[in-house]
Amino acid sequence: MRRQVDLALGEKWLFLCEIRLQENETPSHVLMECNLARAVWFSITGWSADDTIPFSVWTQSWFDDLHAKRITINEICRRAIITWCLWYDRCDKAFQNSNPNLERTILRARSFISDHLKQYTTQHVSPSRVCRSNIHWTPPPLDVVTINIDGSFSYLNNIGGIGLMCRNFASEQQAAECIYLMEIRNASQAECMGLWEAVNLAERLKLEKVYFQLDAKVVVEAVNNNTSIDWQLLNLVKDIQSFFGRFLFWKCSYISKEGNKVADTLSKLARDNALSVAWSGFSPVEIRSQLSRDKTYVLN
Repeated sequence: MRRQVDLALGEKWLFLCEIRLQENETPSHVLMECNLARAVWFSITGWSADDTIPFSVWTQSWFDDLHAKRITINEICRRAIITWCLWYDRCDKAFQNSNPNLERTILRARSFISDHLKQYTTQHVSPSRVCRSNIHWTPPPLDVVTINIDGSFSYLNNIGGIGLMCRNFASEQQAAECIYLMEIRNASQAECMGLWEAVNLAERLKLEKVYFQLDAKVVVEAVNNNTSIDWQLLNLVKDIQSFFGRFLFWKCSYISKEGNKVADTLSKLARDNALSVAWSGFSPVEIRSQLSRDKTYVLN
């Protein structure tokens, strides 16, 4: 029932706010009072705006409530994320003439809220002590090939790189690639694009049994369990899942950075040198020493 109400409010908002764009709008209207804003707030929090309270007064009350311990810091972050998503849609309408979509706005807000809660939980859980020196790359079973994947990203100029290393049970290189990326948004996009390039590499090599390993838990969980990820990557995740069905056997798993050093080196090589190149018969000099160390873990 709430979904039907939300969609009805959203459709009504599109008409009203196209007219309002020609007038002087207030923050209260854009972020609290218009029908889309009301529908988004109600769908995510169950809250309905009070038309008598200005937006500035309402936001100030958040911190009074926090001080009085009536709400938590996570609740303030949730409200701030919803506010930002509404403002983002408004800017798209004003500058790109792109009509907002209620379901997309709700999905985006919920995704960002979920990401925040995961980060908050991770930062506030005491990590168990692990001897990192004992973590290393492990070769796959006899009839399986492993493709290690890494995506690197630079916040300074929105460029990145992908590193792929394909090896068999004897740690022998089957293929390696560097792929340079431009105009990307974040590290998750680089990692997700890396996994997409890896499944394409596996198909080109006609591999049947493949382990895909990367050090991006968010991407691994999204592919395996359909957990929350940047909404703009959802179609790419679905394409990857569809590709997996073409293999006789596949496994996509998380690996620590210590076990993914070769792919990590290749991704940074691509990013820092604007390099896109593939190797088959030999290895670039930058990874040879690490490949030799990884070979020492092959069981005779």
